[in-house]
Amino acid sequence: MNVEKDLEERLRQANPVTDQQAPQVDLNLNRIMRTGSGNIRPRFAKWQIATSAAALLIGAAVVSTSLPVDNGPLFSLSGTGAAKSLATTNGSAAEDSRMIMPMVNYEYFAGSELADFDFSETIYQFKASQPIEEAATELAKFFNLSEPQVNKTDPNFVFYQSGNYENGKPYLNVNQFGSVLSFDYSDPSSYLQPDCLKSDEFGCLEFKEIKADKSKLPTEAEAVDFMNSLAKVQGFNENDYRVTTSVDDWGMRASLTLHLNNQPLPLETSAQWNQVGQLSYVYGVAGELVEVKKIQSISSTDAALRANDYRWYGSAHQSLISYPEFSGEVMPFATEANAGSEPASTDKPETKRIALTGAKAALLMVYASNSEMWLVPGFIFDSELGSVSVLATPDGLIELPEPVTPMVR
Repeated sequence: MNVEKDLEERLRQANPVTDQQAPQVDLNLNRIMRTGSGNIRPRFAKWQIATSAAALLIGAAVVSTSLPVDNGPLFSLSGTGAAKSLATTNGSAAEDSRMIMPMVNYEYFAGSELADFDFSETIYQFKASQPIEEAATELAKFFNLSEPQVNKTDPNFVFYQSGNYENGKPYLNVNQFGSVLSFDYSDPSSYLQPDCLKSDEFGCLEFKEIKADKSKLPTEAEAVDFMNSLAKVQGFNENDYRVTTSVDDWGMRASLTLHLNNQPLPLETSAQWNQVGQLSYVYGVAGELVEVKKIQSISSTDAALRANDYRWYGSAHQSLISYPEFSGEVMPFATEANAGSEPASTDKPETKRIALTGAKAALLMVYASNSEMWLVPGFIFDSELGSVSVLATPDGLIELPEPVTPMVR
């Protein structure tokens, strides 16, 4: 007897909602087929898929007509990122969640050459794949440091430390902020002190520049091997990332960038070797991307309106964005005539309309109010002011923070 066909036929006959399509079952075959020991068991996996699908379909057949249309937002965006920085005056947060009214207000709109399109994409969450104490132990072994110790000096921010930076020795910090586990390694002894060429009673006036000795730097292959070994500790597969290297007068730098469908994500790990090839620092994240929900985006022309509301902004990888060209205009130097003068106070700032002339789809990084990191489908728009990156999710799927009210100067 064909178990799967028999199961499908029974489910079809048991489903009273004959004029509706059965819900689609989107299962990660590789994840289901992999057991705790890492071995593949196809027969078990095939039966598990069939029984999982059966449970979902039977449940849908019973409760499909009573399910609410709106299950609420997927998550709430953090209001402590853009909102907090915009609501800052002279280094301190402004009261009443207000920000200083800008002297020029830029109003974005969809230009005539902006193509109108939408796309389907998946929302992902980036989260730690193991407990912080296990990750800290593995990272300490990788950097040849002692067993990490938990630091509870601040009860709101617990992290693990290894090494002793106070004695000028290499050290490692591992912490978890929301769903994201991050780390940084540093060796204070790698920061070379240049010889002084000229000095006076106040100190050194001229230093001898220390330039990189390329014969002592790691080769490109050695730097890539180092990053590949680190990636295994971070929990990344070799197809998850790309490694690039560069050499300048300061030494060698290697960057590991996570990719998804050949698109770079704003998640990077960086390593730097000093002028004589000594590892100076490494920082990055550890974890995995988890598929959460596949969506159909809103159109690019509809999303263009969101460029006027910073709460919709997300972060794209730096290689995907552009910056405005420098116009050559500079602020005048202070003179006795204008020193201490204030710009004329106006009730409303000048408004300048900026056309959005092009767009491309990308995954943008945002933080939720509970500090979880999410990668959300969005648009990166082109304009004369550079790129503007906004989320492309349907209204209501993500809850926005309260807006910041501008203060008139």
